[in-house]
Amino acid sequence: MTSRPTLAPALRGGIGAWLAAIVLAGPTVAESLVCADPIFTATGDDPATLARVCRVASEARTGLAGCGITLDQPVRIDVTSTIESTFNHCLAVYHCGSGRIELLTPEATSAARDRDGAFAHVSDEAYWDSLIVHELAHAASDRIPCPFDACPATSEFISYAMQVKLLPDAERARFAEGMTITDAPARSRVNSNILYFSPDHFAANAWEHFRTREDPCGYVARVVAGEITFDFRAP
Repeated sequence: MTSRPTLAPALRGGIGAWLAAIVLAGPTVAESLVCADPIFTATGDDPATLARVCRVASEARTGLAGCGITLDQPVRIDVTSTIESTFNHCLAVYHCGSGRIELLTPEATSAARDRDGAFAHVSDEAYWDSLIVHELAHAASDRIPCPFDACPATSEFISYAMQVKLLPDAERARFAEGMTITDAPARSRVNSNILYFSPDHFAANAWEHFRTREDPCGYVARVVAGEITFDFRAP
């Protein structure tokens, strides 16, 4: 599969999934750290940030496994302060099929993040960590069965659901605090049209749909297995 960016929460107006992702073409990294969980390698200029990446990635892997999402292939996480992209400006990207994630530094993320969207009330620290969770969920579900050319809504449902689920309890309570969701949680509200036009509403809808299932983790495991999809073929 060719490299294709996947969605992470971005500036207001950023578009979704593979289109609203965060493509970093950063400078040559200064250091490379093999994490204590050796499936992960972190690269970047700041040793403290690389250690943080390793910790968050290992915790995320455990959290994903708790919902039946297995991450067993090596993943390299490149941290950089520079992004060049043909897509709208975003904050992180998983390159499909490559086992590589690119991620803005915490400082660059704080400066660039959306201050009015679904994650607006989440702290900078928790938000940055959650971006790692989001992209690792993409890595873990990279090859989910898809009956169409692409399944962006399905992929982003998994990543957003896990991104919010694995926030600390107090931070998760702040998610979507400033948003108005008038529709009851429904599978029909998790679709590529909303993803493209309002990633924040898609994220909120995905979380509401996930958390209101009788068995949320069992449900997302069925999505990963290809039993449930949120995409459809255009007429």
